[in-house]
Amino acid sequence: MTNIRFAKFLALPALLAGAALAHHTTALFNAAEPVQLAGTVESFAWGNPHSWIKISVPGANGNATEWLIECNSIPLLKRFGWTSTSVRPGDRITVSIAPDFDGFKRGEALSVTTAAGVKLNNAMVESGG
Repeated sequence: MTNIRFAKFLALPALLAGAALAHHTTALFNAAEPVQLAGTVESFAWGNPHSWIKISVPGANGNATEWLIECNSIPLLKRFGWTSTSVRPGDRITVSIAPDFDGFKRGEALSVTTAAGVKLNNAMVESGG
């Protein structure tokens, strides 16, 4: 193996580690200023590496706005008590999110409270851990 090919071989793990860290950053979201949203679940995508909730939130003007809420992976959500049917289209929920810094209608879920009052945490921060 030539020196250049060997150097590329050694650099690959570092590049992949950097990509993994970049993907799992929370730098997009403002956890210092959480926002509460109440709305109706449009969809819940139970998946890896992240699960997603799309909700329709009624505005003061009567028009609804769709928000995209990022949740953790299936193994972490299961650890926090979630199932694939924890929220379903049509459910009314209240979600505490770390909103997007750029003002997009998206955020990272901190917790979700169902209409029945069941609180589902998305991170250890909300559960005091």
